[in-house]
Amino acid sequence: AGVEHSEGFKEAYLKGNGKILKEFTLPFTGDPNIDFQPIPAPVAALKPDAFYVFLPGNSAWKFMKDYAASGLKGKVPIYGNWITDNTIEVPGSVAEDTLTVLHYGDDLPVKKNNLFREAYKRAYNVEPDVYNVEGYDTAELLDIGLSAVKGDVSKKDQMIQAMESAKLDSPRGPMRLSKAHHPIQDFYLRKVQGNKNTVIATAVQQLSDPGRGCAVMDDKK
Repeated sequence: AGVEHSEGFKEAYLKGNGKILKEFTLPFTGDPNIDFQPIPAPVAALKPDAFYVFLPGNSAWKFMKDYAASGLKGKVPIYGNWITDNTIEVPGSVAEDTLTVLHYGDDLPVKKNNLFREAYKRAYNVEPDVYNVEGYDTAELLDIGLSAVKGDVSKKDQMIQAMESAKLDSPRGPMRLSKAHHPIQDFYLRKVQGNKNTVIATAVQQLSDPGRGCAVMDDKK
């Protein structure tokens, strides 16, 4: 995922005449105590206008903490997508004011989102995040497919057709599937304020992955 997100960012950034000074990669690890200290020093030396990061999960909290400790916070802004969406609470002051773009924001002014967040907190006594929204939408999509075939999963084609034509009223906003079965959805510009990814604008409406390499998308028939 990190490679694909970063390549997608680079494609658009370079097309807009952006310049990449240096790229960093990390080994795949679930260690929440991974040391990110080797990264800030070369970033400080390069003095870039910004630093793009893809780093989801608990490691993101550790990275933001190490980045702030290096003194770069406020000097070289971090941009990205998943960097402030964790399985733990948004990391408060170390991520404050960080701008990200993603298909969901905690305070998204959508009626379904308000209802979803109230119900989720009532059921689990914690605030939901983007991962919970994705799980909810997945279950709803499956329900649409299963209802169309009355639970008979042997009718695979009919089940898929029902899901392909579904238009979800999602907590993330309107969503449907592309021909390649990727979500077609809005993306939002968010800003970390306190413990929330606050939506400050819609970055792009009804965006879909181009589906390159997908046999269905490449079939010109």
